[in-house]
Amino acid sequence: MDVVMQLVSKYCMNELEAYGLCVQNNPQDWNLKCNQYKAKVTECSSTHPGVQTIKKACVQEFATYDACLKENPQNVEKCVASLNQFLQCAESAAVKLEQSLKTGSGQELKSA
Repeated sequence: MDVVMQLVSKYCMNELEAYGLCVQNNPQDWNLKCNQYKAKVTECSSTHPGVQTIKKACVQEFATYDACLKENPQNVEKCVASLNQFLQCAESAAVKLEQSLKTGSGQELKSA
């Protein structure tokens, strides 16, 4: 997960920290109270090419995780497995992206 965390930290850390803090401070109703922070994370991730590449490569894994969060807003622990699957995909995509950038190919990833 190091490569993924480096990408996220580099480009969207402030947004992620604010969202995480909101979720932490509102464990029972985070899905209602943290929408503005979630929107900022979404905006950040939708504007950075590296994050977009990961999202494209891992669209199914992210959709599964997102659906789990929506189905279990009061028990997000149920979503740990789908989160881990997304993170594994994202790690693979980030490594491929980093290798691509180092070799100068600059090609977008089609899948992880």
